[in-house]
Amino acid sequence: MPFGAAQAFVRVGETIFLYDTPFSHSLQDARKAPDVALSLTAAQVPGACATENPEDPHCLNVLVVGEFDSHVTDAELEAAQQAMWLRHPIMGTWAEKVPFHHFNFWALRVKDVWASGEREAATTRVEWPLECSQELDAPVETWGFRLTPA
Repeated sequence: MPFGAAQAFVRVGETIFLYDTPFSHSLQDARKAPDVALSLTAAQVPGACATENPEDPHCLNVLVVGEFDSHVTDAELEAAQQAMWLRHPIMGTWAEKVPFHHFNFWALRVKDVWASGEREAATTRVEWPLECSQELDAPVETWGFRLTPA
């Protein structure tokens, strides 16, 4: 059975990057079945929803669907490291502190993005790449989704 877990991530251009160990059950599953999804909720962002309940229909929820890719180019690696260490500085020390875990970057090559909640009565397809410079874990009002019919 596939296994999901909370993941720190960064978006660089049209790609989402994750930093994790190959011992991660999620990454092991993604290697076997590379079609994956990343689920986000505005309930993660303090004050973005009326409640902190991700099932609240007023709360924006986003599902990013794509393909897991363990082949990250040198240019992508450099950009992903810069973005990840800026957002999560402690993660930059993990490879040195626990070298036997073999931490590395993995890419989620985005194919589709779907949103529901907030002002949307139904799940709606979102154009990708997002037409904004903000990351998906920035304040929800800056996510900048441009919604299109499914």
